[in-house]
Amino acid sequence: MSGAPSGHFVALGGNSGYRFEQETNGGRLRWGPVGEVRFSSVAIDGYTETGATSLSSRVRRRDATSAQTGLGAEAVLDMPTALGPLTPHLRVTWRHEFADTTETAIANFAVAPDLPFTLTSTRLGRDFAGVTAGISGQLAGGVRLSADYAGEIGRRNQTVHQISLIARVAF
Repeated sequence: MSGAPSGHFVALGGNSGYRFEQETNGGRLRWGPVGEVRFSSVAIDGYTETGATSLSSRVRRRDATSAQTGLGAEAVLDMPTALGPLTPHLRVTWRHEFADTTETAIANFAVAPDLPFTLTSTRLGRDFAGVTAGISGQLAGGVRLSADYAGEIGRRNQTVHQISLIARVAF
């Protein structure tokens, strides 16, 4: 069986905050409150599977929307080291989902076009924590390394983890 759905995805977001700065024994500490707004919308056009003869299904068009706000705090420490500046960072926000918390798909088999069936996902929680943490460093010779984690934790029926490693070389 195979199907070829098409559709579109739109995402917008932004954040704002205020940073206080202070010198510490370990370097320069920047910290403060942050606020976030995120919006996304996905629409998947209807499509028909092929290759399963009478068991091929026709899936109807569907869409989902997410509208979230977040409030929290962040901290960044600029530390001088013998190899170059090192910068760990941490941001923790409480997020709230205002839009869809379930997904629904309606389909039918080719042999029964007038008997649709509905599949509904498990309901997601509306409140959860967003966490980003990482460290970056500027080494001699124009080399910059960074390791970052981003996650959504504590949301009922969904946990998100993302890790990224980046190496940049300027020449």
